[in-house]
Amino acid sequence: MARSRNFDESEVLDKAVGIFRRQGFKTTTPEELVTHLGISRSSLYNTYGDKHSLFVKSLERYQEQTSKALNDIAHSYKDAMSAICHIFEFTVDNCLEDAMPKGCFLVNSIVEFGNEDTEIIAIVKESMEANRATLLSLVKRGQREGSISNIAKPTALADYLVNCLSGISVSTKAGADRAACEAIIKNSLAILKP
Repeated sequence: MARSRNFDESEVLDKAVGIFRRQGFKTTTPEELVTHLGISRSSLYNTYGDKHSLFVKSLERYQEQTSKALNDIAHSYKDAMSAICHIFEFTVDNCLEDAMPKGCFLVNSIVEFGNEDTEIIAIVKESMEANRATLLSLVKRGQREGSISNIAKPTALADYLVNCLSGISVSTKAGADRAACEAIIKNSLAILKP
């Protein structure tokens, strides 16, 4: 008979997201995972597999949560430009949510792994495509309603915005503070004004 788990798997996965975002995959030791997650080594491996499997599951969870949050923001505002501004603010808040800037877990992962791990690349690519689709729909909406300039094709502007969001993440990981991020947002979004 299988033993029941005495911990919340989702809660543990959220903790794993936190430590991997701060430290990355390679520098996070199994001992740190056990201590930080508050579960035994056997529970860790029986539930999530090896360290890499836990990392992948954590990255997938973060991707799902982030894509949902951006989509929710996109549908919460009457005008597209306001929604885009709030997506950028959400990104900064998410990257600077505690005393140790963590950046975006997805961007951090692609920077750490490069082309080494096709599974991680696939998750990051899926996330970027989902975020691009959300931003593309907002750009198209904004151009129709007149809150966003027709200076460029919607696809080009969506690609530009995805790139700007990734850049903000890298900047926060490198130490950019909120004031610097707000200046980046202001300058990045200026191109969208009609």
